[in-house]
Amino acid sequence: MTVLQLRNLQKKASSNLASVSKSGAILAAAKGQPFSAIFGRDALVTFIILAEAHKISPNSKFLSTIKKNLLTLAQNQGQKVDNQTDEEPGKIEHENRSGIFNQQRLLELQKNNWPVKKDQNRQLYLRYWGSIDSTPLFIVAIVEYLKISSDWDFFYNIEGNFKKALLWLEDYGDVDDDSFIEYKSKNRSALINQGWKDSNNSVLTETGQHPKEPIALVEIQGYTYWAFKNAAWVYEHIGNHKLADHLLRMALRLRGKFNQKFWMKDKKFFAHALDGDKKQIKDIVSNAGHLLITGILDRERAEKIVQRLMLADMLTPYGIRTLSSKSPHFKFDKLDLGIQDEAYHNGTVWPFDNAIIAMGMKKYGFNGEAKLIIEGNLRAVQKLGDTELFQVSPEGELVRFIKASNPQTWTSASTLLWTLTLYELERVSRDKRPFMIDKMMAAIRAVPKF
Repeated sequence: MTVLQLRNLQKKASSNLASVSKSGAILAAAKGQPFSAIFGRDALVTFIILAEAHKISPNSKFLSTIKKNLLTLAQNQGQKVDNQTDEEPGKIEHENRSGIFNQQRLLELQKNNWPVKKDQNRQLYLRYWGSIDSTPLFIVAIVEYLKISSDWDFFYNIEGNFKKALLWLEDYGDVDDDSFIEYKSKNRSALINQGWKDSNNSVLTETGQHPKEPIALVEIQGYTYWAFKNAAWVYEHIGNHKLADHLLRMALRLRGKFNQKFWMKDKKFFAHALDGDKKQIKDIVSNAGHLLITGILDRERAEKIVQRLMLADMLTPYGIRTLSSKSPHFKFDKLDLGIQDEAYHNGTVWPFDNAIIAMGMKKYGFNGEAKLIIEGNLRAVQKLGDTELFQVSPEGELVRFIKASNPQTWTSASTLLWTLTLYELERVSRDKRPFMIDKMMAAIRAVPKF
């Protein structure tokens, strides 16, 4: 891919981000798309990606976007226990949907018995907390922002919300007091799966059944470890050594139990999840690749994760699949909407998913593998735009996912990061290259404002 092509992708991604960046809120997708609303998880992943982009190419717009949106999520933090909306004190929202452009979608959700309500103007709105990962990611994103901004006034302003999120992890996130963060859906009309793969068929036993709850997802344990370690760093920095030590102990206890209970010795990979009986859900999924960015893995197991993800049943010419093509739950079809719906999280390729995995690979020094994934994803984005997801046939053909939102916000953020990452990887090995290469790659580094 030429420098000009990369630059054009970067400009388009910046334009897409501008279209969803509103006053105090960043939407998961543009107006008219199914996810044109505030989604906690989507926003927080976007902020983490933008923070990583800022490390490569400092950009004040990245900082202001992250800051104002973290404040919005803090203002909407859970206050009480409500089984209809899955609200709990300290929990970060999954979805906040309102406004004239969302009325049709809200009506559909209401008909499906979601906890949709009416405001004083009799307009429909939804506030829903059915997400197990938004709260640890909130903690992570705040600290990642602090590390790139040194904005301690912001932290002191938001510290109450920060502490409430930490307490949620201890008081509500760990349903059965086993150190793992789990979910057990209280409102069966809404989401029964509450990780990023939140479709009804995204977590299945070998026989195709929904597992016994509560369910502990693999990536959530990594996020939580990352959250505890990040929070410990903050409190050590400001001199609260007692709280820092407590958080570090929580992190280390989780790391030890996680590596013991989730590791599949026969597959040399981590299980997708533990069910309510602490039995492993053994599918090979991309979720485990998220562990690389969190620090919960030692070098040996990190290498095994990378090696497994790079095998042909997971790696496609356009990135890593969500699910191994060898799984009995893998789905693929070019045109059948029913099968495409079943495939939503079961074998498709999601750019943001690949971005997190590639970021983690870089942390462990697997730069070649990261570059391969990034280049594959960029080829797909060049053809399809900043799409939510896409399919790749078993033969390696790129296939549009018919119902995918386009553009999707965290894909646009990923596209920005990928172009900058290619610059960074190029810089690492460019010492013997002509000066013109430096000038060309520097053009990529100059990120357009959004």
